[in-house]
Amino acid sequence: MKRFSAWAEKTLPLIKNIFIPAAVLTAAVLVFYGIPDLNRGTQLTLHTLFYLLTLLTFGIMLFFNQSKPVFFLLIIILDYALINHLKIAAPAAFADTALFADLGFFTPFYLLLFAFLPERHLLTRFNAGILLLVFAQFAVIDHLNQNGLSLAYPLYETASPLASSNQLLFLFLFLTLFIRSVAAGKIFDYALLFAALETGIGFYYADSAAAMTVFFTAAVLTILLAVVTDIFYSTRHDALTGLGSRKAFIIDAGRFPIKYSLGIICIDDYQPLAKMLGRRGRNVLTRLVASIIREKEPDERIYRYSEDEFILILNITEDKNSSFNRLETIRRAVASSAFILPGKKRPIKITVSGSVSDKKRSDADVYEVLARTRKALQKTLSFSHNVTSKA
Repeated sequence: MKRFSAWAEKTLPLIKNIFIPAAVLTAAVLVFYGIPDLNRGTQLTLHTLFYLLTLLTFGIMLFFNQSKPVFFLLIIILDYALINHLKIAAPAAFADTALFADLGFFTPFYLLLFAFLPERHLLTRFNAGILLLVFAQFAVIDHLNQNGLSLAYPLYETASPLASSNQLLFLFLFLTLFIRSVAAGKIFDYALLFAALETGIGFYYADSAAAMTVFFTAAVLTILLAVVTDIFYSTRHDALTGLGSRKAFIIDAGRFPIKYSLGIICIDDYQPLAKMLGRRGRNVLTRLVASIIREKEPDERIYRYSEDEFILILNITEDKNSSFNRLETIRRAVASSAFILPGKKRPIKITVSGSVSDKKRSDADVYEVLARTRKALQKTLSFSHNVTSKA
């Protein structure tokens, strides 16, 4: 039983983000196989739902400046619109057209490219260049299709509309995104994996209007739910360390227990370290310090309040000095650690300073406790580092 508990404790955090995308795919499969003959009214409803979900998802991602899923979603909607255009123009032979062959070839390529693009602000020259490249590529494909020419030729024919060569490309896409998702464990990576899978299934069953609409809609819904879940998570958690964020501290401020101690842990000489190590080294160092704090206080509320500052809300015990001793334990653990950073041959030694204060009856709210604790910490830092004080 203990072995199972230990396995679950290590495994569940890695696979929890797969549940929502997997549930959407399961629902799409059940609709496809459970209701094989959707009437025209239902198909039009799903068709409208696809575009409404796409518009909603685009709006949310533009508002929150999410670039990677925007490009991913762009390819999905272009595929859906162009395939439907082909099916209207040539209902019986759309799968034999050069445009459909090119779409099946370039879609997995673009989805793989966008899945591995680093997350950055949406409105940049780099992203504008990619956007122009995508539209130029689709324009060339459409122009060649009008002349019966294709940039991608199938290796051999299959019973499905999707050529076998393109099926292999989609399979390579799935395997690559699966490996990436398992390694990262983030909901966005799992969402892109399942959205790509649903897009591939939509291509495979493109001769069925209902199937294509169901699976393409599932792909958009997967991305939408991932975006909403990620936004909700990032509101409550610091993106770098996974600890509570400053916003979470403000939200939780009115729900702290009646008696508690507030502790502040501050990384000493943070700005000089940041200049010396660069952004990557600074982020690695911050995560390592956060992991030590979490290791020493696994059951308490911990927030990353600023770049170099962590706040702990500690339950008061009968020992009046317990809060001070707990922060002192963290300080000693950091001081005795040797941090190995990427690109550095030798380990780096750093220190932190801390201050703690118990909530008093006269304190109106947590911000009075925070102000008193920070004042004591600043007084300590004015003459020394690597110390713990009590306000």
